[in-house]
Amino acid sequence: MSNLYEFMTFFGIMLIASFLILFYLYRQTIIGLLTLPVVLLTLGFANTFSSDVTPLIPALQSEWLTIHVLTVAFSSAVLSISFVTGIIYLLKVIGLGEKSLRAFFLELVMYFLVTVFWVYYNYRYL
Repeated sequence: MSNLYEFMTFFGIMLIASFLILFYLYRQTIIGLLTLPVVLLTLGFANTFSSDVTPLIPALQSEWLTIHVLTVAFSSAVLSISFVTGIIYLLKVIGLGEKSLRAFFLELVMYFLVTVFWVYYNYRYL
């Protein structure tokens, strides 16, 4: 786990592993429908980076770095799937046609998500 190529590849693998764990527990196939395209995009994005293995600087040559990176990748994968699953649940439970405080806050959350993604993709190279 010494470069971004390895981390992104491992993150894609951990997305699949966390999906398999959640599918085993809850038998919800919709999670896989949203996970697999994200994994393909992640692995495609990982291939844009150099896969050359270079030695780490002496300050990073520790077993704790490997444990840290593995734990962060797995927990980020589980958090990502949990986030998407939570949004799907809210969209399913809260009727968007109704006029209530819950529907307003769901629309507000969706608005902020779209705004953050739009700003990120339009201004990332500034």
